[in-house]
Amino acid sequence: KALMSFKKEEELALLEGPAELVKVVQLYLDKREYEDSLRVANDALELARDIEDDDAKELALETVVRVFTVQSDLSGAVDAVKEAVDFYKEEDDKLGEASAMSMLASTLMKKGDVEEALAAAKESIKACEECDYGKGKAAALAMLVKVQTQKGESAEAMKTSQEWLAALKEIGDKQGQAQAIESLVQLHLGRGETDSALKLAKEAVQLFKAAGDGKREASAMLMKSKIYSQQKASEKALKSADAALKAMRAAGDSEGEVEALYAVMSAHLAKDDSAKALDTAGEVLSLFREGKKTDKLMESTALVTVANLLLKLGDPI
Repeated sequence: KALMSFKKEEELALLEGPAELVKVVQLYLDKREYEDSLRVANDALELARDIEDDDAKELALETVVRVFTVQSDLSGAVDAVKEAVDFYKEEDDKLGEASAMSMLASTLMKKGDVEEALAAAKESIKACEECDYGKGKAAALAMLVKVQTQKGESAEAMKTSQEWLAALKEIGDKQGQAQAIESLVQLHLGRGETDSALKLAKEAVQLFKAAGDGKREASAMLMKSKIYSQQKASEKALKSADAALKAMRAAGDSEGEVEALYAVMSAHLAKDDSAKALDTAGEVLSLFREGKKTDKLMESTALVTVANLLLKLGDPI
């Protein structure tokens, strides 16, 4: 039984600290020994509280949540985080409470309890502000944006995104800033504000570049291409899509490669360059056949495009 296999690791990890215990949790999870996973995760949480290590408390609670989530027991995950919130309130541990509240909002969102997630996110922001916990505040604001967007409250989501961006700038998180900007881009696009969206997308490209995140940089380039397409700026759309394609390939993102190729195809179509559009559509379909991406709508659109272009160019189908 797995319990015997990792007993020694457990004993050593208890001496090393919570982070080592979390590694043992993963060993049990790999064996699907969920009872032992949860027991060790709770041990890690208890140890983190005993040694009053804030980072370790956050890591251990995340691990407890993960054990429940792996088993698709989101109710158990929510209960575990609520228990942690209550514990930190009793201990008057403001930082622990703020961190757990942020996690509660995220877990409730996963469970689909949108209204409760909204209340928890707002409470978490307040708790983070009280103890000057910048990282937690940024995470809670991100969660609030998600909830507001899901509820269709675009004006509120936009305002919160600006606050989220400001919080990330305060803690110097460039990658986070780019993600907040991506969120703002989508919100502006939803309101038909393409100029504002384009300006922000360009900023996101630069921030992801500075953070060394090639995949997200390519994704932001692709976003730029889509905005140019909406603005009927076909040449710029093609240039951005080509740049995104090169970046996706360099980052080894095969799903992103399909999306970028699709954007290249769309740009060629917009420019009425049928031969190049046909070549690109063929490449898109080849990647679908190789299983690089599963998107039936995109695949069928590429197929229809090929058929239409063959007819247009006078080739038999």
